[in-house]
Amino acid sequence: MGNVSVWNGLGIAHNLKESMGSRRAKLFAVTFGMNKKGGVNTVKFQKHVDVAIFCLHPDMCDDAPGKGVLTNVDSGPSHMNIEMLAALRLKGMCLMPAVANATQVTQETDQRKGQHKSIYRENIRLLLNARQPFGRHAVLVDLALLIFGGRDRMGIKIENTFEKGFSM
Repeated sequence: MGNVSVWNGLGIAHNLKESMGSRRAKLFAVTFGMNKKGGVNTVKFQKHVDVAIFCLHPDMCDDAPGKGVLTNVDSGPSHMNIEMLAALRLKGMCLMPAVANATQVTQETDQRKGQHKSIYRENIRLLLNARQPFGRHAVLVDLALLIFGGRDRMGIKIENTFEKGFSM
């Protein structure tokens, strides 16, 4: 992975430069999505796959060797819709859900994202400690700042967790 950026509300545009699914690297927008409750339902998940995943694998198909895509997801109910799973399979994508309620045993996300999570938690602590005396809270636009770093409106320097946690 190379060049990563995302619009974080502070004028910093981020994109992901990746070569998955093609012979040369291309820029892709980084996306965040959730429903009104802050979670992901089947509709939101399907929209995410359609908008953000299929473009990474333009030659994905079910019947050609090496053209299928296996995607690891958590075992949330939004990933278990049988109609969606069948439609994805016909397009060449298989979802591999993690074992339900076993995160503390398998530690899958910690193995892949341990350093990212540690820096992210430190970023949250820094940001909230700086804002607390002024009665300010974290807001949705801070999500990109907490992941891709920069300076917030109060001048707090936030580290780029994505770059440090997922570098080669």
